[in-house]
Amino acid sequence: MTFPEVLAMGKAHLEKYAPLLEDRVKGKRPFSQSAAAIRKRYNCGGSLASVCGKEIEPIIDALLEELAGVEGGLVISEPEPLLGAHQEGIATHGDLYLSFACGYAGEETELLWVRCWYYPG
Repeated sequence: MTFPEVLAMGKAHLEKYAPLLEDRVKGKRPFSQSAAAIRKRYNCGGSLASVCGKEIEPIIDALLEELAGVEGGLVISEPEPLLGAHQEGIATHGDLYLSFACGYAGEETELLWVRCWYYPG
């Protein structure tokens, strides 16, 4: 996969989960250190180019399902400033954000991070 394909997949999954999340999300706020985070990491086992979408989709789904399970609703935080990885981007849909970063972080294989921040209801 290419990184732009990962971002497009993130946007598609945000669109898919939007109906489930719309009753729980009570708006958005700027990022601050008090925001709670949901983070998922995937070891690409080489490079991102060697990974197929079917490997990444469960990571995105798990994050969004965890977000949907937050009790009492939530306010979405704008994304944390980027990490400085060699590939970074944000997928958005309405008030929803997913932040993606891909890099080596001292590893021999690329890692993909998917992150989302929120403030409990």
